[in-house]
Amino acid sequence: MTLRIGSNINSLTAQRRLSDATDRLASISEKLASGQRINRASDDAAGLAISSSLRADSRVFTQGIRNFNDGLSMLSIAQGALQELSNITQQQFELAEQAANGTYSFQQRLALHRVNAALVQEFNRILESVEFNGLNLIDGSLTSGIRFQGGYGLEGSIFASLGGELSRTVGDGTFTADATVGSGGASGQFDIQTGDFNGDGILDLAGASYTNGSWVSLGNGDGTFRAAVTTTGSAGTYRITIGDFNGDGRDDMIRFVQSGGGEVLLSDGDGSFTAGNVFPGVTAGGMSQGAQVADFDGDGILDMISNDQTNGAVYLYRGNGNGTFNARVTIGSTAYQYRSSIGDINGDGHMDIAFTTITGTRIFLNNGNGTFSSSLGQAGDNRSSALVDVNGDGYLDLLSTTVTTDQMIVSLGNGNGTFGAASTYSFDFGGYNLAYQDLNMADVNGDGVLDAVIALRDSGTSAGSVAILIGNANGTFGAATTLGAITNSISAAVADFNGDGIADIATAVTWGDVRIYEGDPREITSIARQDLTTQENALAALEVLRDQLNRITGELGSVGALQSRMGVAINNLRTASDNYLAAASRITDIDVAVESSQLVLTQILQQSAAAVLAQANQQPNLVLQLLKADDKEK
Repeated sequence: MTLRIGSNINSLTAQRRLSDATDRLASISEKLASGQRINRASDDAAGLAISSSLRADSRVFTQGIRNFNDGLSMLSIAQGALQELSNITQQQFELAEQAANGTYSFQQRLALHRVNAALVQEFNRILESVEFNGLNLIDGSLTSGIRFQGGYGLEGSIFASLGGELSRTVGDGTFTADATVGSGGASGQFDIQTGDFNGDGILDLAGASYTNGSWVSLGNGDGTFRAAVTTTGSAGTYRITIGDFNGDGRDDMIRFVQSGGGEVLLSDGDGSFTAGNVFPGVTAGGMSQGAQVADFDGDGILDMISNDQTNGAVYLYRGNGNGTFNARVTIGSTAYQYRSSIGDINGDGHMDIAFTTITGTRIFLNNGNGTFSSSLGQAGDNRSSALVDVNGDGYLDLLSTTVTTDQMIVSLGNGNGTFGAASTYSFDFGGYNLAYQDLNMADVNGDGVLDAVIALRDSGTSAGSVAILIGNANGTFGAATTLGAITNSISAAVADFNGDGIADIATAVTWGDVRIYEGDPREITSIARQDLTTQENALAALEVLRDQLNRITGELGSVGALQSRMGVAINNLRTASDNYLAAASRITDIDVAVESSQLVLTQILQQSAAAVLAQANQQPNLVLQLLKADDKEK
C-alpha cells in the first residue's frame, strides 16, 4: 500500500461513504417520521404526480358526499312540508264530504266552507314559504330543475326537479285567437251558450240568431267544432237557455224570440232537436233577454222565469218534468229588463234572481212558495249581472255592468239579501257607447277566484271587444284588459273547449261567425279556492281534492325516489373516495418494516464509515513514524 501525505484517498472514500450513509439515514428518518415514502418531488416525481391526482379526486368526492348530504337535507325539508300538505288535504276531504251530506243547512255548510278556505290559505302559504338556504322548494321555482354536484362535470351530478308533480296547468288570464266557428248561415248572434247536445261528454256551442232562430255546432274536444246546423223554429231569436226539461239526461233548449214567444227544443241525443212546447205568451210585448231556468219551487224539476221587456212584467213557469210548463204566474214587475242571474242570495235554500234594468239591478227574493219579494240592489242603467261569491266569505255578491259609465259594479253580499257599498271598475273600450254587455264569471287564471269576462258592443256600430278583469281574493278586481277589436261581440261563453283544463272564450266576431280564443297556459303549484256552501259544489270539490291528493302523493314519491338515489350515490362516492385514497397511499406511504430494517442497516453503515474514516485519518501518521525512524538511524 502506498502512503501519501498530499492526498488521503482512503479518508476521502470513507468520508463519502459516511456522507452517503448520513444522507440515507436522514431520508429514512424523515420517511419514518412522516409516514410518507414521497416527501418531495425528487423522491418520486411520477409517483407524486399520480398520488396528488388521486388525493384530489378523493377530496372532490368527499366534498360531493357533503353536497349530496346537503341535498338530502333539502329533500327532507320538502318531504316534511309535503306530508303536511297531505294532512291538510285529508282535512279538506273530510270537510267536503261533510258538506256534501244533505242534512246540513246553508249556515252549517258556511262554517265548513270557511274552515276549508282557511286550510286553502295555509296550504298555499306553506307552498310559498318552504325554503332551504334561500331556495323555495315546492312553489314551482325548481320545476325547471336543480343540480346536485357529486363529482366532475355533468356526469358527476344528479339533476332533478322539485314541485313538478305538484304543478298543474292553468290559464294566465290571457288568450290567443284560435278557430272560427261557422254558424250554418245564421247571422246576428245575440246569444252564445254551451251544452252537451249529443251526449259525448264534449261541450258544444249553441247560438241565438236574429235571422235564423238558433244553431248548434258540435265540439270535437280539441277546440274545434263541426259545421253548424240551424235548428227549426222562428227567426228573430234574441236569447236561448239550456237545461234538461224532460228528464232524459240530455241538454234541451228554450229560445225566446223578438215577437215575445218562446219555443222548447227537445234534444234527440245526436245534436238535432224536436220542437216541443210553444209559449206564445212567454212575453207579452217584448223579447225575454232575462230568462232563467232553475228549480224555483223546490220540487226537483226545472222551472223557468222570463220577463216581458216592454211591459216590465216578470213571470214564473213551473215545469212538469216532461218538457212542458204550467201557465205563467206574475211574480213582480220592473222597468225594461235586460239580462239576469240567479243564486241563493240569503241562504234560505231557495233560488233568487237579479234582473238588470234601465233603472238598476233589481233583486227578487224567492219566498219558497211561488212568490217573490223585490228590492233595488244597485242603481244605474245596468245591462248584465252575476250572483257569485267573489271574496270567498260564502255569501253571494252582486255584480252588474252599466252602460252609463261603462263600469262593472261590485256589491259584496251580507248573506241576508242585502249588499254593501258598491265599488266600480271601468271597462271602457275605445270611447264607444257599449250598450250591449254580457257579463260572465269564470276562473280564467286558475287561482280559484272568479274573474269577469264581459262581451261588449257599440250600440251604433258592430265594433266591440271582450274585457277581462282578474279578480283578487278579497273581492276586488284588477284593471281591465281586452282581446282587441272584435266585431259584433254581443255575447260570450267561457268554458274549456279543448280539454286542457284552461278556460277558453267563445264570442261573436262578425255578423254570423263565432271566434274561439284559447286560454294561454302557465304552471302553478298552489291550489284553488273551493266552495262548500252547496251540496253540489261540495260534491264537485271532492273530485278536485282527489286530483290534489294525487299530485301531492306523486310529488312525495318523486322526492322519495330522489332521496333513495342520492343515498346510493353517497355510498358510491364513499367507496370511490376510499379507493382513491387507498391507491394514493399505496404510492406515497412507507413500508415501516422495510424502512426500519433499512434504518438499522444505514445506522451500521454510518457507524462503520465513521470508524473507517477514523482509521483512514490516522494513515498520514505512519509517514511521520517512518521519518522519525530514519532520523534515529542517522
